[in-house]
Amino acid sequence: MKIMLPEGYEMPASAQPGEPFEAVATLVIGEGGEVELVALDGVELGEDMEEVGEEEEVYADPEITMPFEMA
Repeated sequence: MKIMLPEGYEMPASAQPGEPFEAVATLVIGEGGEVELVALDGVELGEDMEEVGEEEEVYADPEITMPFEMA
């Protein structure tokens, strides 16, 4: 999954292109078990960020689900 960083988000000084870095994510679990990313390091993503990169999850076997996802 790729996301656009929210306006006001400050990259850690140690972040390098192509290398992982850690950030604290704020998530909300919906009624149907879906998980939504709402903030990164305390900076809210905002309404307009929801449209960026949304893709439907496709599984080889419909019985296989992600954690917290209701079958």
